[in-house]
Amino acid sequence: MAAMGSPLDFESIIDEIAGSVHRFRNETAAITERLRALTADAWSSDELVRIWVNARGVVIDTHIDLDDLHTVTPDELAASVTEATQKAARAVAAKAAALQNQLWEHATKDGPRIEGLEQFRGIEPEVSLAPPNAEERRRRTT
Repeated sequence: MAAMGSPLDFESIIDEIAGSVHRFRNETAAITERLRALTADAWSSDELVRIWVNARGVVIDTHIDLDDLHTVTPDELAASVTEATQKAARAVAAKAAALQNQLWEHATKDGPRIEGLEQFRGIEPEVSLAPPNAEERRRRTT
């Protein structure tokens, strides 16, 4: 029969597990906050329109170059807005996927072993609709 470990060994194991859970929670919270504050922007190829989107690809700010506005038709302006929005949405989707993958890798590698962890892979935090330079975004990214 094997000798049982001393209480000191048990306490060390518990401390190690608690430390792992604490580090996991802190890293998860930090990545989640970065995801919540995430933005991307893109210009249309004619450089008439610049669009900013949040982590879900929702437009949060729009800039139209008024100096060149008189040279385009409404249809051309609409096409520029669409193009810039799609570019920004693709850019933010790539950034968000990278953060979500980082979070998932951290969860599966360093996180506590939780049965059913896979169900959390698709959960996305609520994201801000504030403009790119809003105080709430600066607080979340610092």
